[in-house]
Amino acid sequence: MSAIEAGRELDALVAEKVMGWKPSMFSNYPWQLVPPDGDGSAVRQVPNYSTDIAAAWLVVERMCEFPSYVSLGFGKWLQFRVDIATGAGREVMNSRAFAKTAPLAICNAALAAVGAA
Repeated sequence: MSAIEAGRELDALVAEKVMGWKPSMFSNYPWQLVPPDGDGSAVRQVPNYSTDIAAAWLVVERMCEFPSYVSLGFGKWLQFRVDIATGAGREVMNSRAFAKTAPLAICNAALAAVGAA
């Protein structure tokens, strides 16, 4: 899996593929989407999932809503490691990401876990 760099494009991808935000016809910016509970016209800027640990923790909580296991640790070369196992029985899919920051590792592992990376 190739890691995506931190930034607004990654935040928008996580918002859409992991968190359930929807594209908006009212904005040309990829980081301005409609929240899952929005009515279609309520465009909001997505949180800074890839750079803010509080926002990234929302991604962890979302992944825990699925039948999954999330493990955060410190890996090789002074990088954060995130492992996510989703599914049950023989249908388990394992995803792992390494990054210099925890939010970035969380985002990349979550995208891999939902098959978007």
